[in-house]
Amino acid sequence: MPAGSTAEIHVPATGGRATAPAGIRPVRTTATEAVYRVGSGARTFRSSLPAGGPS
Repeated sequence: MPAGSTAEIHVPATGGRATAPAGIRPVRTTATEAVYRVGSGARTFRSSLPAGGPS
């Protein structure tokens, strides 16, 4: 993300379970995603979905 910007990151996740970088907390979770608000910089988010995708 460019310097001085912010964004909401929507990560697909069964039961709202996803792994975010240290210090990043979810803004909200639903049954199908976890949503994070982040500032500038590079980050990696991970999630695991069951075979066949979200239910």
